[in-house]
Amino acid sequence: MRFEKFAVALPSPVGNGQGAPLSVSEYIDKWVQIGGTFTATVAIQGTIDGTNWFELASSAIPTIVEIPQTVQSIRSSISGFVANTSLSVMLACRDARTD
Repeated sequence: MRFEKFAVALPSPVGNGQGAPLSVSEYIDKWVQIGGTFTATVAIQGTIDGTNWFELASSAIPTIVEIPQTVQSIRSSISGFVANTSLSVMLACRDARTD
């Protein structure tokens, strides 16, 4: 068994709204890092059908959260936006593959 991993920026809107979804269904481990200087609430949402989205985690301060749920895709959602000087939302994933 070998592990494949990657980290990528999770698309986020400039103000209030939702970012573009990223497919994560093949990954067993997922973490999201919310960083920077901002005044807003960043929610991480997940879906299993591509239509109905549910909140998996949220924060108004920089943090790292684990996403243990098995979902098809995740996206960021910004609410209560006041200011953003350096908001970044990063996704890190790891999957186990057999050779």
